Amino acid sequence: MSKTNLLLASLLILSVVALVVLIEDLQDKTESLNSIANRVEIEQLTTTYAWAIDRKDTDALMNIFVKGEPGISEIFPVYDISSLNIPGLTRMEGVMAVRKFLDEAVIPAEAWTFSSISNVEISLEGNGRASGGDYYIHEGYIPAEVNNGEVVRIYNQFMSDSYDLLCKPQHLVRSYKIGQHLYKFIKDSNGQWKIQEMLSSPLFSADNEIVDVQQISAAKKPWHQTFKAISNCK
Repeated sequence: MSKTNLLLASLLILSVVALVVLIEDLQDKTESLNSIANRVEIEQLTTTYAWAIDRKDTDALMNIFVKGEPGISEIFPVYDISSLNIPGLTRMEGVMAVRKFLDEAVIPAEAWTFSSISNVEISLEGNGRASGGDYYIHEGYIPAEVNNGEVVRIYNQFMSDSYDLLCKPQHLVRSYKIGQHLYKFIKDSNGQWKIQEMLSSPLFSADNEIVDVQQISAAKKPWHQTFKAISNCK
């Protein structure tokens, strides 16, 4: 082999090696960018949840959950509140059950709310699945019956005998909760990340600061009008 051919062969080999290195680098960067994009999309689900809770927007809430019903679909949404130790109410499974729980328990639980999500942790597990968690701070105003400056009875979304407090409340009690959400995420058939399972784990709660409804309702739309028919208000 002539020196010229040897030089050309060497240059060709070097070019191939450089190209392979470049392709591997591009693959690594692509994987890194995909990972970032997935994490951003997943984290947006937790933010959307907080805003939708405060806006009392059930449609927006349901849009962040995967679709499906148990017994019909292999994949379906789960809203788990088993950590609250409420007899007979632990896991809502399927779109209808989750929506009913949000409409009848979560949304009408408080007059208006402030929800904050932080410390979002996401673990990408491959094959369109991920898990994670966050910390939450949640404040809101709950209808209450007050006598001589003392709270006699307070609305509880899990106790139907307190629903009448939604109708014409005279007082509200400021509620404060902190805790964690734990999640399982999945990519749906459209390639969009959704919440497959959500577990709410409150760590601390307190109810204080009695507020007269008349003092604050003037600046806001009468909030009880946004509640669902579970209160049976006349």
